[in-house]
Amino acid sequence: MAPAARDAGFPTPDLTIHGPKDLNTLGTIRSKRDERITASLAYTTRDRYRVWLGGFAYPGSRIDEAAFLFNQKVGVRATPKVSAEAGITVTF
Repeated sequence: MAPAARDAGFPTPDLTIHGPKDLNTLGTIRSKRDERITASLAYTTRDRYRVWLGGFAYPGSRIDEAAFLFNQKVGVRATPKVSAEAGITVTF
């Protein structure tokens, strides 16, 4: 029996720049610009296994992506500076 061929994924980096965005209908209150870098990598065998790794990072501000207007005040939600996740997938 021949060994199973393997497919190695190539890293897929992506830099996304958002904003500034309007927080009210008139556009008089705006959020700041924010940047996010995402990347993923996967290794798959032909039989039934896949190992993957992915994550994101905020090189600048981590609060401006989730800015919102609440009454007359601007609210923000802090996000982690760096986040990574990994997993193994088995196909039955």
